[in-house]
Amino acid sequence: MLKKIISQKFMLYSLLGFIAIVIASNSITYLLYSSGTYEIGNKYTTSKDNKTLYFRGDIDGYEFKRFNHFFHQEIDNFVVNSSGGDIKQAILIAEVLSKSGIKVIVDGVCGSSCANYFFVAGKQREIRKNSFLLYHGGLSDGTFTMIDTGSWPVPSDFIGLFSYWAMYKTSKEYAGFKDREKQLYKNGDVDLAIIKTSREKIEGGKYHFWSPNKDALNGYGFDTTHFWYPLNKKEKADAIKYICENKIDYAADRNIEKCEETFSQKFLIER
Repeated sequence: MLKKIISQKFMLYSLLGFIAIVIASNSITYLLYSSGTYEIGNKYTTSKDNKTLYFRGDIDGYEFKRFNHFFHQEIDNFVVNSSGGDIKQAILIAEVLSKSGIKVIVDGVCGSSCANYFFVAGKQREIRKNSFLLYHGGLSDGTFTMIDTGSWPVPSDFIGLFSYWAMYKTSKEYAGFKDREKQLYKNGDVDLAIIKTSREKIEGGKYHFWSPNKDALNGYGFDTTHFWYPLNKKEKADAIKYICENKIDYAADRNIEKCEETFSQKFLIER
């Protein structure tokens, strides 16, 4: 009996200790997000006429500040190549894009928060040749409780319940950003259900992202007049090769063949 009691207490203390560590680590992450310095870096460039702003890279915890350093009212086009990132920062930027009425152009990949928010925010939208929109859920369907980075998504599991401290101060603020997400889709005349569908498409773990074709995007309210999408397997393979060689720096630097393999097998690109 004594051994059983000791064992139960040990399990309880271990669980409480684990919870304390998770809370502490995520509190530290939140502090890193909400304070400190950041570098302007080389994610943003502008065209010679100063009317097109290019963004290439992941969306990090300082992206809204960095974006405001470059964005101005004369910008007509926002050209993106991003696998996604911080949801909160992406929504803040998307709200500016939406109010400005500019055109959002995908040149390479636009995944996760880029697809969910940047692309939806455009008054006009374009997907260039050899480029893909990549969805995998979002705030509204609960796929990502609080955080979403291109390389580190935190799903709605036990750990995810604590992870929101890294991005949101309170559950009220989190709920507020879900409402802002809905408003972005309303302003863009796009059905928010695309986020739920994207989650359903990748359930089971076989795929990491879903790239909807033109018919699917039309069904959610997008005008696909200027959307490129592969017509056959060859166009799909050529596009993946081009992206891995030219548009995904970290993957191309590591292993182009591995990039192509991952893209082909883990990204659901429906023809």
